[in-house]
Amino acid sequence: MTDRIASLETQLADAADARQRIDALNALSRELSFGDAARAVGLAQQARQLSSEGDFANEPYRPGLAASLFNLARAYNQLGNYAESLACLLDALPHYENLGDEAGLMWLYNEFGRLYYFLSDYSNALAYYLKELELARKLEHTNRQAGTLHNIGLVHFSTNDYPQAIETMSEGLQIAVAAGDHWVEGFLLGGLAETYFHLKDYTQALAHGLRSLELARAAGIPNLVNGSLVAVSWTYFELSQYDQAQACLQEVLHSAQATGDKRGRGEALRAIGEQAARRERAAEALPPLEQALALAGELGEKAFIANCHLALSQAHKQLEAYQLALEHYEQYHALEKAVFDEKSDLRLKSLVVVHRLETTRKETEIYHLRNVMLQQEIEERRKAQDALEYMANHDPLTGLFNRRAFFHLGEIALERAQKTQQPISAIMLDFDRFKSVNDQYGHQAGDAVLSAIAEGIRQRMRGFDLLCRYGGEEFAILLPDVDETIACQIAERLRQSVAEQIIQAGDAAIRVTISLGAAQADRENCATLDELLALADVALYASKNAGRNQVTAFSQIGVVNRMEG
Repeated sequence: MTDRIASLETQLADAADARQRIDALNALSRELSFGDAARAVGLAQQARQLSSEGDFANEPYRPGLAASLFNLARAYNQLGNYAESLACLLDALPHYENLGDEAGLMWLYNEFGRLYYFLSDYSNALAYYLKELELARKLEHTNRQAGTLHNIGLVHFSTNDYPQAIETMSEGLQIAVAAGDHWVEGFLLGGLAETYFHLKDYTQALAHGLRSLELARAAGIPNLVNGSLVAVSWTYFELSQYDQAQACLQEVLHSAQATGDKRGRGEALRAIGEQAARRERAAEALPPLEQALALAGELGEKAFIANCHLALSQAHKQLEAYQLALEHYEQYHALEKAVFDEKSDLRLKSLVVVHRLETTRKETEIYHLRNVMLQQEIEERRKAQDALEYMANHDPLTGLFNRRAFFHLGEIALERAQKTQQPISAIMLDFDRFKSVNDQYGHQAGDAVLSAIAEGIRQRMRGFDLLCRYGGEEFAILLPDVDETIACQIAERLRQSVAEQIIQAGDAAIRVTISLGAAQADRENCATLDELLALADVALYASKNAGRNQVTAFSQIGVVNRMEG
């Protein structure tokens, strides 16, 4: 127990009245929210209850109620109960607004931003961080200004806007240095190092990373030091300074072993394995990667486990142990999908909470509105705006992305794949002899067929795959983290499902087939999404020329051509 916690425990025990007890409960809950979140929840719940009963039955103790809701939100966030966290934040907001507590609002906005950032809702995260920054500047709170600029920089980094991330974090760094806040300075230096690393400016990445590591050592927090060392090791590796890279990782292993930091030890082992594989030393890579996988399993972190399986898949593939490579890749893919589905579920639950609370709040506001026509106009404008945004990005018949949205998102996905050196593939598909469907059954039936097949394909795609109506009866699919072999397997499953599907259009039962072509992006032929789709299109027309209702890989066309030559 720290001296601070011991002091707060004494204040709670010595509380003379309900108000003092509520304030003491909240102070202790806030202090424990990161170290003992479960107890923090219990303390905050007591404070919340006391703030609305007994002496405060008629008029709640608003400062205590607002603080207890904030503490509940923070503790629930730490425990992974994000829907409850969001509900408490939304409940706390009007209390802080009514109190005029700008410092409280500043911290509340920070918690909103953290929650939305974790849920990958970067638009809402940025909106709340900007509100926090505005109040931090107004209150001249330099620590929060620097910290919030760091968080805003992370949002820009996560959306691949690296120049804006550097500009924002550099501004925060200047403020932190001037204020002598080495803690925030260390985080900003680490964020800048990672951003420069993604831009392949390894000299800047190393300079910022080493300074961040120096501050982490001064702070004396082993986990922070270990994270900085792993990051710096990768920069040394990219600069071909392999001895320095290994020295960093060996230091992490020694430190993590001494402190029982399984996460740090696992990350170091994974880095050792991945770096060995990158140097074409796959046999050396396997033992540390297997150890990293075992530690990841003990921690139960799906994303960490998935990354270990991916690294093992690549190492086994290098050793031509293709069966083992496939088994690890399949486990990676299943875990990656599970992580994506979990986050999607969390976002959905959060939307339900927001909708429920906003609905309640709107009903109360509407009751007090004298001008009902104004409320109707606001709602109609919102619906019109939503409809316009949807129409701008989706095909009206199938509900799939249109080409504009597909190319915008697809170029981002391709750039990410190129930077992370992960595979990405495209499938082009076209209906076989679709004109005969329109001629025999009519265009309305043809539209019904297109819509039904599109929905069937969408249901078989992962949540982050991109699917669009490319034009007429032609669809395009972009598959991140999928090589051409897997893409062909996916295409074959789609071909079979379409061939087996019966579409009811009026009295007619219609069956159709599709031809598909698949291609994987590579540095020589696919600098842009247009070029990748062109390769998949060539493969598609090879399927058409070979008799339709089949799948062709672009790489196989090259094999045939070489054999004929």
